[in-house]
Amino acid sequence: MKRTNRPDETGISLVELMTVIAIIAVMAFFAGPEMLNIGPKAKMKSAARDLKSNLEMARMEAVKRNKPVNLVFTPSTTPGASAYEIKVDENRDGTGDLSLLPENSAGVEKYTFPGTVLLESVKAGGTAATSFFFDPRGFWFKGNTTSRQTVSETIFTIKSSKPGTYTVKVNSGGSGAVSFTP
Repeated sequence: MKRTNRPDETGISLVELMTVIAIIAVMAFFAGPEMLNIGPKAKMKSAARDLKSNLEMARMEAVKRNKPVNLVFTPSTTPGASAYEIKVDENRDGTGDLSLLPENSAGVEKYTFPGTVLLESVKAGGTAATSFFFDPRGFWFKGNTTSRQTVSETIFTIKSSKPGTYTVKVNSGGSGAVSFTP
Protein backbone atom coordinates (compact mmCIF):
# COMPACT_ATOMS: atom_id res chain seq x y z
CA MET A 1 0.00 0.00 0.00
CA LYS A 2 1.40 3.24 -1.07
CA ARG A 3 0.20 6.46 0.55
CA THR A 4 -0.01 9.59 -1.48
CA ASN A 5 -0.05 13.17 -0.19
CA ARG A 6 -3.32 14.87 -0.62
CA PRO A 7 -3.72 18.67 -0.69
CA ASP A 8 -6.13 18.62 2.30
CA GLU A 9 -3.54 17.10 4.71
CA THR A 10 -2.27 19.50 7.38
CA GLY A 11 1.02 19.80 9.24
CA ILE A 12 3.95 22.11 9.73
CA SER A 13 6.89 22.51 7.45
CA LEU A 14 10.52 22.59 8.49
CA VAL A 15 10.66 26.32 7.66
CA GLU A 16 7.74 27.07 10.00
CA LEU A 17 9.30 24.99 12.77
CA MET A 18 12.65 26.77 12.45
CA THR A 19 10.90 30.18 12.51
CA VAL A 20 9.16 29.34 15.81
CA ILE A 21 12.42 28.06 17.32
CA ALA A 22 14.22 31.27 16.23
CA ILE A 23 11.52 33.45 17.87
CA ILE A 24 11.76 31.47 21.13
CA ALA A 25 15.57 31.77 21.07
CA VAL A 26 15.42 35.56 20.65
CA MET A 27 12.89 35.87 23.50
CA ALA A 28 15.07 33.68 25.76
CA PHE A 29 18.13 35.77 24.91
CA PHE A 30 16.46 38.95 26.19
CA ALA A 31 14.46 37.43 29.08
CA GLY A 32 17.18 35.08 30.37
CA PRO A 33 19.26 37.57 32.41
CA GLU A 34 16.14 38.96 34.08
CA MET A 35 14.98 35.45 34.93
CA LEU A 36 18.25 34.86 36.80
CA ASN A 37 17.41 37.79 39.13
CA ILE A 38 14.03 36.37 40.13
CA GLY A 39 15.39 34.07 42.87
CA PRO A 40 17.41 36.66 44.83
CA LYS A 41 14.74 39.35 44.38
CA ALA A 42 12.07 36.96 45.63
CA LYS A 43 14.17 36.11 48.71
CA MET A 44 14.77 39.81 49.37
CA LYS A 45 11.06 40.60 49.02
CA SER A 46 10.16 37.66 51.26
CA ALA A 47 12.62 38.82 53.95
CA ALA A 48 11.16 42.36 53.84
CA ARG A 49 7.61 41.03 54.16
CA ASP A 50 8.66 38.69 56.98
CA LEU A 51 10.19 41.63 58.84
CA LYS A 52 7.06 43.72 58.40
CA SER A 53 4.75 40.91 59.52
CA ASN A 54 6.98 40.07 62.51
CA LEU A 55 6.94 43.73 63.55
CA GLU A 56 3.15 43.75 63.32
CA MET A 57 2.98 40.54 65.35
CA ALA A 58 5.30 42.01 68.01
CA ARG A 59 3.16 45.13 68.27
CA MET A 60 -0.03 43.07 68.66
CA GLU A 61 1.61 40.90 71.32
CA ALA A 62 2.70 43.98 73.29
CA VAL A 63 -0.86 45.30 73.32
CA LYS A 64 -2.45 41.89 73.96
CA ARG A 65 -0.15 40.97 76.86
CA ASN A 66 0.05 44.56 78.17
CA LYS A 67 3.84 44.15 78.39
CA PRO A 68 6.74 45.58 76.37
CA VAL A 69 8.15 43.52 73.50
CA ASN A 70 11.88 43.94 72.86
CA LEU A 71 13.42 43.70 69.39
CA VAL A 72 17.17 43.37 68.86
CA PHE A 73 18.58 43.59 65.34
CA THR A 74 21.97 42.41 64.08
CA PRO A 75 22.68 44.20 60.79
CA SER A 76 25.59 42.93 58.72
CA THR A 77 27.28 43.34 55.36
CA THR A 78 27.92 39.58 55.29
CA PRO A 79 25.10 37.43 53.87
CA GLY A 80 23.73 34.98 56.40
CA ALA A 81 24.91 37.02 59.40
CA SER A 82 21.94 39.42 59.62
CA ALA A 83 19.28 38.47 62.17
CA TYR A 84 16.79 39.75 64.72
CA GLU A 85 15.16 38.59 67.93
CA ILE A 86 11.72 39.44 69.31
CA LYS A 87 11.02 38.78 73.00
CA VAL A 88 8.28 39.69 75.46
CA ASP A 89 9.61 41.53 78.51
CA GLU A 90 7.58 39.51 81.05
CA ASN A 91 9.32 41.05 84.10
CA ARG A 92 9.47 44.58 82.66
CA ASP A 93 13.17 44.72 83.46
CA GLY A 94 14.44 45.67 79.98
CA THR A 95 15.35 42.12 78.96
CA GLY A 96 13.41 39.71 76.82
CA ASP A 97 12.08 36.71 78.71
CA LEU A 98 9.83 34.93 76.20
CA SER A 99 10.74 34.59 72.52
CA LEU A 100 8.02 35.18 69.93
CA LEU A 101 10.03 33.55 67.13
CA PRO A 102 10.46 29.82 66.57
CA GLU A 103 13.87 28.15 66.75
CA ASN A 104 15.89 28.28 63.54
CA SER A 105 18.01 25.42 62.20
CA ALA A 106 20.78 26.27 64.69
CA GLY A 107 18.34 25.96 67.61
CA VAL A 108 18.30 29.72 68.29
CA GLU A 109 15.04 31.64 68.61
CA LYS A 110 15.71 34.34 66.06
CA TYR A 111 15.02 35.20 62.44
CA THR A 112 18.11 34.85 60.25
CA PHE A 113 17.99 36.42 56.80
CA PRO A 114 18.20 33.81 54.02
CA GLY A 115 21.23 33.13 51.79
CA THR A 116 22.34 36.20 49.87
CA VAL A 117 19.93 38.56 51.67
CA LEU A 118 21.13 40.82 54.46
CA LEU A 119 19.88 43.51 56.78
CA GLU A 120 22.35 46.20 55.80
CA SER A 121 21.30 48.93 58.20
CA VAL A 122 18.77 50.04 60.77
CA LYS A 123 18.42 53.79 61.20
CA ALA A 124 16.18 55.46 63.75
CA GLY A 125 15.83 59.18 63.30
CA GLY A 126 18.84 59.16 60.95
CA THR A 127 21.25 57.36 63.31
CA ALA A 128 22.16 53.69 63.51
CA ALA A 129 20.37 51.65 66.16
CA THR A 130 19.87 47.98 67.00
CA SER A 131 17.60 47.86 70.05
CA PHE A 132 13.89 48.77 70.00
CA PHE A 133 10.65 47.92 71.74
CA PHE A 134 6.90 48.25 71.50
CA ASP A 135 5.32 49.53 74.69
CA PRO A 136 2.02 48.03 75.98
CA ARG A 137 0.08 50.65 73.99
CA GLY A 138 1.77 49.59 70.74
CA PHE A 139 4.05 52.61 70.35
CA TRP A 140 7.55 52.18 68.90
CA PHE A 141 10.66 53.33 70.81
CA LYS A 142 14.43 53.10 70.39
CA GLY A 143 16.45 51.56 73.23
CA ASN A 144 14.77 49.49 75.92
CA THR A 145 12.18 50.06 78.63
CA THR A 146 14.77 51.56 80.98
CA SER A 147 16.27 53.98 78.42
CA ARG A 148 13.51 54.77 75.93
CA GLN A 149 13.95 57.27 73.14
CA THR A 150 11.12 58.38 70.89
CA VAL A 151 11.85 58.22 67.16
CA SER A 152 9.65 59.55 64.38
CA GLU A 153 10.66 56.88 61.86
CA THR A 154 12.89 53.80 61.69
CA ILE A 155 14.18 52.55 58.36
CA PHE A 156 15.38 48.98 57.82
CA THR A 157 17.42 48.49 54.63
CA ILE A 158 17.40 44.99 53.15
CA LYS A 159 19.80 44.17 50.29
CA SER A 160 20.91 41.21 48.22
CA SER A 161 23.70 40.31 45.82
CA LYS A 162 21.45 41.47 42.97
CA PRO A 163 20.53 45.13 42.31
CA GLY A 164 17.77 46.70 44.32
CA THR A 165 16.92 47.44 47.94
CA TYR A 166 13.83 46.86 50.04
CA THR A 167 13.10 49.24 52.88
CA VAL A 168 10.74 48.68 55.77
CA LYS A 169 9.70 51.90 57.48
CA VAL A 170 8.12 52.00 60.93
CA ASN A 171 6.66 55.21 62.33
CA SER A 172 6.40 56.11 66.02
CA GLY A 173 2.86 54.71 66.14
CA GLY A 174 4.24 51.30 65.25
CA SER A 175 2.77 50.92 61.77
CA GLY A 176 5.00 50.20 58.80
CA ALA A 177 5.29 49.99 55.04
CA VAL A 178 7.50 48.07 52.59
CA SER A 179 8.99 49.66 49.47
CA PHE A 180 11.44 48.58 46.74
CA THR A 181 14.10 50.74 45.13
CA PRO A 182 15.65 49.27 41.98
